[in-house]
Amino acid sequence: MGAASALAAIAPLKCQVCGARAQTMKVDLHRNIGLLVIRLNARMNGWLCKACIRRTFWKFTLVNVTLGWWGFVSIILTPVFIIGNTIQYIKSLGMSDGLPLPAAGAGAVNAPGAEPPPAGIADPGAPPAEPPVAPAG
Repeated sequence: MGAASALAAIAPLKCQVCGARAQTMKVDLHRNIGLLVIRLNARMNGWLCKACIRRTFWKFTLVNVTLGWWGFVSIILTPVFIIGNTIQYIKSLGMSDGLPLPAAGAGAVNAPGAEPPPAGIADPGAPPAEPPVAPAG
């Protein structure tokens, strides 16, 4: 088993940014704003879905390209951040956009002939229960 397939086997199926149930990838994206002698930086580090990686990459890239160069340290760090972010973004392009939802055929929760969930376990396809209403009085 290759390193990529081993990593995919342990990757969480929930994005840490948007909470979507989707394929995720561990990323470490950086943003830099140079202010002559100081710099402001931000970092996105975690398991993100493809959409959140794309959104964060383009937002950070726009800031890096326009505001990242205006400092003594930043003129060296910004190109490193842009290259590193771009490498991670390119790696994410092979990810799926989301997990397929279960089909309404055999095996689906509400499909004809499907077994009902065990007693005490809520049916995930059922609408949420209404809260009890207190009597007026």
